[in-house]
Amino acid sequence: MHEMETRIAYKGLAEGVHRFEWELGDRFFAAFDNSEIHGGKVHVDLALEKSVAGLKLDFDIRGEVRVDCDRCLEECTVQVEWSDDFRVRFGNEPVEFDGELMWLGPNEAELDLAQYIYESVVLALPLKRTHADCAPEGVKFIGEDEFKRAEAGSEMQKMADNPEWQKLKELKNKL
Repeated sequence: MHEMETRIAYKGLAEGVHRFEWELGDRFFAAFDNSEIHGGKVHVDLALEKSVAGLKLDFDIRGEVRVDCDRCLEECTVQVEWSDDFRVRFGNEPVEFDGELMWLGPNEAELDLAQYIYESVVLALPLKRTHADCAPEGVKFIGEDEFKRAEAGSEMQKMADNPEWQKLKELKNKL
């Protein structure tokens, strides 16, 4: 399960910087229900600095994931890159994680980073998710000039089919 892959038993760590690396794949992404990510492979580098005040975590996430293509809805692979950091403080009062600061109680001994890593990958998804050469069957891509001509022709056809324009055309022909 993904929790075991991304849990850190921080209480046993000495003060200073510690490095962690994970290769997360299809099994990791499958653990998140209703995900727009179907699978993939990402490499996570984490530099965790432990001090008396708390923890500082610096993430670097890179790889590729499979999502639905925005154009044809077939599965496509997109690149993801994410670098960010956040801090962990210790306290008795439970406080919600705000994206920059996480609070852990004194009885907690492990830090589960699965949700944070997953959400970081989702945030790293490009806005446009398409195959490099995606063109659904029956779709023809046209240039701007062709589009303007087609649009103008369409407007002219609408006018020609309109009975009011027909009356004006007949009136013009009589003059």
